[in-house]
Amino acid sequence: MLFNAPLSVDRADRLIERLDLSPADRVLEVGCGRGALLLRLVHRWRCSAIGIDIDDAAVKAAQAQASQTELAVDFRCGDAKMMAIPQVDLAICIGATHAYGLGAGAWENTLRVFSRLVRPGGMMLIGEGFWAAPPAPAYLKFLGDSPGIEKTHHENVSSARRLRLLPLHAEVSSRDEWDAFEHEHHQAIKRAAAAQPGDDVLQQRQTQSQAWREGYLKWGRTTMGFGFYLLGVPAVNAHAVPQ
Repeated sequence: MLFNAPLSVDRADRLIERLDLSPADRVLEVGCGRGALLLRLVHRWRCSAIGIDIDDAAVKAAQAQASQTELAVDFRCGDAKMMAIPQVDLAICIGATHAYGLGAGAWENTLRVFSRLVRPGGMMLIGEGFWAAPPAPAYLKFLGDSPGIEKTHHENVSSARRLRLLPLHAEVSSRDEWDAFEHEHHQAIKRAAAAQPGDDVLQQRQTQSQAWREGYLKWGRTTMGFGFYLLGVPAVNAHAVPQ
């Protein structure tokens, strides 16, 4: 699983191509994981970047990948909310808006934080879930208190516009991307559990993963969506994002 999101290599490359960066630009990714997307982006545009994630093992893997290249990427482990981050030209967060809160506040919190971190005239690229169809009550009960999806695709774009951001482009994951993501995620947990049959935590994760897969097949496949939103930060101070 290259990206921890329903994102194919082809779509990732198309999104990266849209960014039209320069070597002088600086990029931030919050929730960078193993760094696959950020390393790909920096390789294409030869800019500099900072990647942040709370998963120490993922960050170490990203650092190991970066050390084999000459790319200017600084991978850091920690809570992005607690870090001093310099202003950037592009901020990215793919499927990790929970870094700035849970539930309904996560999306708009991320937009507000990024609006302060990104220079006027810069951009943000955010991957966020949305309801592709109204969720069944049984599915909401299955997901629990923080389902990670709060809005429709249109509502995601509209709320960004209300915060005076400029919707530059939006697209959504395909069913094939969702199926591949869910399958690969489930298989990775199965392999880990099979490799350590005496690890009760891994066995519990496998049980939970199987339940999640059943929920995805029963409800999620036709109910969940995932959007990629390229948003511009206004260059004029009069259009600053409300705090």
